Amino acid sequence: MVPGESPTVAIMKRYGVPMTRENYLECGGFDGREPDAEEEQGIVPLLFRKCDQCSCHPCVCTIPGVAGFDCECEPCTARRNE
Repeated sequence: MVPGESPTVAIMKRYGVPMTRENYLECGGFDGREPDAEEEQGIVPLLFRKCDQCSCHPCVCTIPGVAGFDCECEPCTARRNE
């Protein structure tokens, strides 16, 4: 396991599980259910966390008439930098 890496992510990498939110929740013990608000804030890495602004994954934030708008919340920024 890489230092600072989530144990769930380490297991997913070891067994070649695709890195999706759905697989992360299944492998992380959520058994297919959506995490509550407190559990959502504990999801690490941030790329699997819902957008802080619209509470969706993937983010559906938009600004009408502005092309290429990107949400600047931590989870969305982490996904762009991944």
